[in-house]
Amino acid sequence: MKPAKKQVLILDDEPEIRDLLSKMLSPEYNCVAVGSEAELLTACDKGGFDLYLLDIILPEPNPHGVELAWKLRERGIKAPFVAVSAALEQWDKEDLKDCGFDDFLPKPFDLDTVLTKVRKLTGVA
Repeated sequence: MKPAKKQVLILDDEPEIRDLLSKMLSPEYNCVAVGSEAELLTACDKGGFDLYLLDIILPEPNPHGVELAWKLRERGIKAPFVAVSAALEQWDKEDLKDCGFDDFLPKPFDLDTVLTKVRKLTGVA
């Protein structure tokens, strides 16, 4: 019997990025893609995820991606978080780690980089 696919939650305010990441990962993972804090929290209430890809810069009225990471950690979520942003060079990686992020994915990204990071963090060889 084939093992169940791991679950990945994708948060990005840009529908094109959500769709791209979902398509890139869906052959190996079950993906849930959301575009706002409200959708994120609703998805988290419905079930556990093995990995969270969180956009850092979200438009108002959403909080910053770092604040959302804190909220999720406060809810007891222990799964890995990956910070996704086109402006990662502006962030201190150690500060992001202190905020609960396990890895980083700069935009634009390529399939190999995404798959390598996701596989590593979900324990899929």
